Amino acid sequence: MGEALTQFPKLERASAGVRFPALSFGIRAAITVVLVWAAIGAARQSMASWERKVGTQESLATAIRWAPDDPENYAALARLAELERSDDRFTAATALFARATQLEPRRAALWLELALAEDDAGDLIAAERDFLHARDLFPRSPAVNFALGAFYLRQGRSDEALSALRIAIEGDAEIRPGAFQLVTDAGVPAVEALDKMIPADRDILIAYLDHLAGIGSLEDAALVWNRLRALGSVQPAEAFQYLDALIRLQDAAHVRVVWADVAPAASQSSGGNSPNLIYNSSFESPLLGDGLDWRVYSVAGAYVELDSGAAHDGARSLRIDFDPPGNLAYQHVFQFVPVEPNTHYEFSAYLHAKGILSDSGPRFELLDEASLQRLDVFTDEVRGTTPWTEVRTTFRTGPETHILIVRIARPASHSFDDRLAGTVWVDDVRLVKSSE
Repeated sequence: MGEALTQFPKLERASAGVRFPALSFGIRAAITVVLVWAAIGAARQSMASWERKVGTQESLATAIRWAPDDPENYAALARLAELERSDDRFTAATALFARATQLEPRRAALWLELALAEDDAGDLIAAERDFLHARDLFPRSPAVNFALGAFYLRQGRSDEALSALRIAIEGDAEIRPGAFQLVTDAGVPAVEALDKMIPADRDILIAYLDHLAGIGSLEDAALVWNRLRALGSVQPAEAFQYLDALIRLQDAAHVRVVWADVAPAASQSSGGNSPNLIYNSSFESPLLGDGLDWRVYSVAGAYVELDSGAAHDGARSLRIDFDPPGNLAYQHVFQFVPVEPNTHYEFSAYLHAKGILSDSGPRFELLDEASLQRLDVFTDEVRGTTPWTEVRTTFRTGPETHILIVRIARPASHSFDDRLAGTVWVDDVRLVKSSE
């Protein structure tokens, strides 16, 4: 046993424990060199990072001198070069991005920036090559596919463009508006975009519908609407922007169709031989605040809510409490109603007032959405404190009236210092065709 122990170096014992033999001078020297170079490298990287944050051309050149193998230094200088006004700025940027890709060849973002610079410099062959290389590195990248799609659109290669843009919009919702605008500006027909770019995805179809509605392309929007409906039921909020576009362009027929699709259980009442055209006429359903339901806009001094404690018929009414700081002209609760031109209508509603202290009380106003000159009629007002009181009016639409605004109104008083105060309840609002 004692002989075996003698084969190991002698151990020196210390009060703190066992200490192993000291490293040889050569090993210590090698470790020291490594540590020194690591410290120097870290210092150089730190200096280069500080210079890069400064962000000037001179500081970036210094950063490259401190850390010549860091691709981000070259990329940062390339981005700065692209902002200059010189004719060769994109050529200079291309060379710098190329150096960055050499240092970090697996980074798709650098290849994308190189391709964009080459595209700007007019080197389309190199640009396409590097766009595709970026996509090979990151096939589902929304940014890469968006840039590639835009590149192909400018070359008139719509099939390849729409294929790339499809990947982009599937991967990033924020890219969708820009992609839709690209294909619109390029003159790509919506039916082609639907077939080759737009997947059977509810969110993407709704986004494309909103884009087309926003630019007033309603025939194309109808194609998207049909695709959306084929996927199943559509919620009212998903059609609000489309409905607003149809209302804005006075397309009453399609407004009715779309609203029937999204709100089939509309809270409407019927009487006699004519259905009531007012949606949620007795306020029994929650207010959607858009579409063809009641819209309520906030204004200082008027507080609107559904009231289950007072109703002319049913369980609820609409309550408006007035306490404005001045002579309020109120028109902030309203509904759009599609109607037919050259047609007689009867309107009625029930109002109940409490403490309306003004010489101009609440009433209903019905006007042509497109032009006050075509139609603008009022019912009688209510003032003071009254029981449920029916207000009525009849009118005939003109040859160009397609959409009405039906609103609760209170015109400003002619007395400058007149202050509206009190409460009004509204219920059983009714608009029907008339035989006269």
